[in-house]
Amino acid sequence: MVGFDAKDEGEFIGLDDDTVSSLQPLFPPIPDDVAPLLGEAYRDGAQEENGGGDRVSLSLRPVDEDIIRAVAAANPSTVVVLVAAGAVLTEGWHHDVPAVLMMWYAGMEGGHALADVLTGSHNPSGRLPFSIPESEEHLPFFDRNAKAIAYDRYHGQRLLDRLGVAPAYPHGCGLSYTSFELRAAAVSDVDPNGESATVTVDVANTGRRDGGHVVQVYGRTSSGPYAGELMLVGFAPVFVPAESVVSVDVPVSLRALAAWDPAARRRVLPATTDVELEIGAHAHDPAALCRRFAGDG
Repeated sequence: MVGFDAKDEGEFIGLDDDTVSSLQPLFPPIPDDVAPLLGEAYRDGAQEENGGGDRVSLSLRPVDEDIIRAVAAANPSTVVVLVAAGAVLTEGWHHDVPAVLMMWYAGMEGGHALADVLTGSHNPSGRLPFSIPESEEHLPFFDRNAKAIAYDRYHGQRLLDRLGVAPAYPHGCGLSYTSFELRAAAVSDVDPNGESATVTVDVANTGRRDGGHVVQVYGRTSSGPYAGELMLVGFAPVFVPAESVVSVDVPVSLRALAAWDPAARRRVLPATTDVELEIGAHAHDPAALCRRFAGDG
């Protein structure tokens, strides 16, 4: 198990910072019996290094990566469990291990939950709500100490697509102790305004374990200012018994594909005939089913 805690990425207000020093009088007084336990740095209002806030790097500590590689070299069945609130770069070690489990901050029952997953009594079914790049060079520029900064609209999976680089793990990635296959997808219930629809897809559990899957629908337009950009437009979890097929309806919203019209001063939805949908297990899933609103072609 490797990762972070509140000292690495917890919320923090640095009382020595000129921009927030006026907040200090608003904090409640520290009880006399507690103050000696907090240390001089806290009482002086100074922020210690790595005292919370944004991480300086999205990689693990070098010593943690060294331990992972050493343990994996001694035991090829090593599972790395990550404890973190967000993305962790894994390029320095994930090729050396057969499995990586994202635990997040699991709380007081986290130990029991982890044991259930590792022993197989529970089949995991979580999916990444973001992409994980191979390198920090594939992330937006970041200045931990900046007081103001302007970003454009490209980040995460869209930025990787724009750069033309593959992620270490794509948006929506996730595995379980069974395997799934999507079949017979169709589009229906198209809103007259072209804002929403329903994608119905058959999900087959092709393994021998009951398990949960998350069907994800991504959309792109063939014209307009953001033509070709892939955007998540809907998803739905579904539980499928082993060697069974379950049909699931996925609500789809095309708001994510809308483009800003400066003249009209509003976001304009694309024509449904201009939208292609990819129904898969993650962004750019090579096994995804492609559908258009005009039919099942």
